Amino acid sequence: MLRMLIASCVLSATVLLFGCDTPVDSVAKDDFKYTGRGKELIVEITPENFRQVVLESETPVLVDFWAPWCGPCVQLTPTIEKVAEKFEGKLKVVKVNIDDNEDLSEEFQVTEIPRLIYFHKGEVVIRDGVLDHASMEKEIGKVIDMN
Repeated sequence: MLRMLIASCVLSATVLLFGCDTPVDSVAKDDFKYTGRGKELIVEITPENFRQVVLESETPVLVDFWAPWCGPCVQLTPTIEKVAEKFEGKLKVVKVNIDDNEDLSEEFQVTEIPRLIYFHKGEVVIRDGVLDHASMEKEIGKVIDMN
């Protein structure tokens, strides 16, 4: 049931947010040079490690709820990786595969993907994170400034 709901939301959101072929990633507008290390900085979340990695983190956390079958999620991945590298040490970036972690998806009321949720000291501080890179950096700045 949850998967069907998410799939229908994603289909609608894809057309509204991204058009048919517009890439989400538009990152290299500043002096930051991406080296490709971002992927190795991202932690895959499970119910077993969620508390320790996200809720008990002293560093702010960006949680990307996604699924491998979700086109917009796959398009967003390079941006998420670049964010992980650019803000290394200031922001922890994690991914939750909703197919493997339905309980976490339900707990945080994830009804469409991709869904970005920011945590600070175990509390949700931004629930509906934006998907474009420029706005994402502004949100990240706000979360990091909470420290």
